[in-house]
Amino acid sequence: QQTKLVNRKAPYAMQPSETSFRLIRLPRREGKKRNEETNGTKKEKQMMKQQITAWGAACVALLMTGGLAGCGGSDGVQTPVASPTPAPSVNITRGTESTFSQSARILAAREAARNGATWLSAETARLADVDLAAIRRAYPQVATIEARPEYDLRTVLVAIPPTAPFLQNWLRGETATGDAGIDALLTEFAPESVESVGSPIEGGTYYFTLKFGQSLNMVKLAERLRAASAVIVAADPNRFAGDGDDIVRDDAAGKKRYIWSRGSGDCPAGCINRYSYTFEIAADGTVILVREGEEIPGGTP
Repeated sequence: QQTKLVNRKAPYAMQPSETSFRLIRLPRREGKKRNEETNGTKKEKQMMKQQITAWGAACVALLMTGGLAGCGGSDGVQTPVASPTPAPSVNITRGTESTFSQSARILAAREAARNGATWLSAETARLADVDLAAIRRAYPQVATIEARPEYDLRTVLVAIPPTAPFLQNWLRGETATGDAGIDALLTEFAPESVESVGSPIEGGTYYFTLKFGQSLNMVKLAERLRAASAVIVAADPNRFAGDGDDIVRDDAAGKKRYIWSRGSGDCPAGCINRYSYTFEIAADGTVILVREGEEIPGGTP
């Protein structure tokens, strides 16, 4: 949101008395004195114009850099300073979420887990999308394979006791808690909603789903929620069951490597079979198929 700039007076506008000049016809008897004063008036006028021009240029420069302080009217009132345009976020945010594929966000979440981060790196997701697109172009047979999420990247499950001071707030769908530790996290990550999933035992623990506008490392967020307040009985990612196709990034060999695999055979209980493709991305962007074939359970193709 940009601040509307309001000039009480034009930056370089002056009062009429400060900018008006009149050349007065002097009597002939003034002689030489008349010419000197006329020349002096011309010089003063020229100097005033130069001052006004310099002041105006300075104000234009301030405008170009986003500020107007000191360029208001002669009453000394400063005009509002425009907020600078924020730099692109280094993290995936609500506004940029849709610009990345789900597979890229999943890979970014796995990297965040390795680094102990809660936010997902936008640059990691961007580079992943570039690599995945290159692999799909070079090897169309893997085009339908996607990375498999271990949990919902936008929701976390939270349990609180019936004595929690903010229970009624959450039951009404209001995220504020009044607990400094919890509210600090909710302010940082800005959940879109909180929804009750009920209480298995009447008068027992209540369970809620916090939904966010951007993908996050929910394992880390759940950990931070548990540590934020003793009121939180439990907090866990909203995990998925079963198995299926997947894309895994493996740079252990010091090379940019992706393993794409198709799962088959009773995947809801855990796939029995898996056919995989291992690709490397060379420094010049060339895609190299390193290995292809059936995986041996607990081993490699």
